[in-house]
Amino acid sequence: MTETTRDGSTVTVRTDVPSGEDTRPCVFVVERVDEPTAERRIAEQIVRDPLLRKTLPAFEAGVDRVRLVEPNGAVPPFGVSEPRTFRYAGSRTESPHTKPSRERRRNRERRRNRGRRRNRER
Repeated sequence: MTETTRDGSTVTVRTDVPSGEDTRPCVFVVERVDEPTAERRIAEQIVRDPLLRKTLPAFEAGVDRVRLVEPNGAVPPFGVSEPRTFRYAGSRTESPHTKPSRERRRNRERRRNRGRRRNRER
């Protein structure tokens, strides 16, 4: 990332991806939504997606939209895919970086207890 600017609830991230004669500035947008059926993502899935890896860190309190602007020569830019809704490190309406650590510890403890119960039943 070379530049990050904020205008109200929108953050724009610009990258230093090299550009050539056949590239043009393209925009990839990630928005916060309230979607009850959103699929959960884990950190390992996020870091493998370069677009999400560049946009999700820009979400903070009060940010509802992150725009990634970078040169791209592909047609269509950023490839072809359907819009997707997912959850990462919190509820669908929270920024991935604002989930309280107390809740994170509580969830971790629940997972451990489930595993212990399964082992005792065997």
